[in-house]
Amino acid sequence: MPAGNTRAPYAGVFGTGVLITCMVTLNGELARITGQAASLLFIHASGLIGISILIILRGSHLRRPSSVPAPWHLYTGGLLGVIMIFGNNLCFLTLGVSVTLAAGVMGQLLGSLLIDTIGLLGMKRYPQAPLRLAGLAVACIGLAVMVDSWAVDYRFVVLAVAVGVLTILQMTVNARLASHIGLLKGVRVNYIGGIIGSASACLLMGACGSISLSLISSVPLHLMVGGGLLGVAIVASINFLLPRIPTVYSSLLIFLGQIISAVMIDRMLLGIFSYQRVYGIILIGAGIMLSLTADRMSSRRAQADLP
Repeated sequence: MPAGNTRAPYAGVFGTGVLITCMVTLNGELARITGQAASLLFIHASGLIGISILIILRGSHLRRPSSVPAPWHLYTGGLLGVIMIFGNNLCFLTLGVSVTLAAGVMGQLLGSLLIDTIGLLGMKRYPQAPLRLAGLAVACIGLAVMVDSWAVDYRFVVLAVAVGVLTILQMTVNARLASHIGLLKGVRVNYIGGIIGSASACLLMGACGSISLSLISSVPLHLMVGGGLLGVAIVASINFLLPRIPTVYSSLLIFLGQIISAVMIDRMLLGIFSYQRVYGIILIGAGIMLSLTADRMSSRRAQADLP
């Protein structure tokens, strides 16, 4: 494991996964009350209001990290997020939670390996040592162990993997945009794009007419704003931390944070406990440790070669 303060980004990414579980819980309850399309609008609107207030409060303290204009494709993170949500919803309905999550994380690993190997979208390149790849293989076995049954429609498994690849691309796009225009402004752009995508989805699905003042007043305040504000913290955290560690570890650590907190919530609130998930978590953790050991050995060899 990296020493000293280099451990902080890894812990931060794991904590982001815990926040995602809390956000998903709140957003799921909001969607149950308002419907999927309307909930997307509420989530992105509350997030945009929250980040805009924060930017106003920060005011003159905000500085533009780069004088180089950001390429247009870095502004697509919010739209990609809306597509991801709809893709995940389709997969959840057909595959269930465990297969969708496992296939999605495998897609994130594929995308992460591509980004780390070739430095896609300007991210830092990381070499893929054999021991590191072995660790990732162990993590994939852990993901497979967590799935109750793979007797499913594999067209949707492919879709879930594609959504996973799209997820890591969106994280990378947002992180790269933040390096050009600043962390908080990058988060705001993400939510503006999300509102545009959500409003378009509402119009296409004919859901905008169902949004009324009576519907808004019936939603508890913590559900109305909780998911959006947590989303601001999550997007900001990912934008800040992603460039600091290999992208593949971001995917695995976020997932570990999600699944460990989900297991704890199930145990404490519902009295449900799954040894199968625990075994999968142990394997994923072992795979991450094996890969980190490979990185540390590679770093020591590189230092030893220096004059």
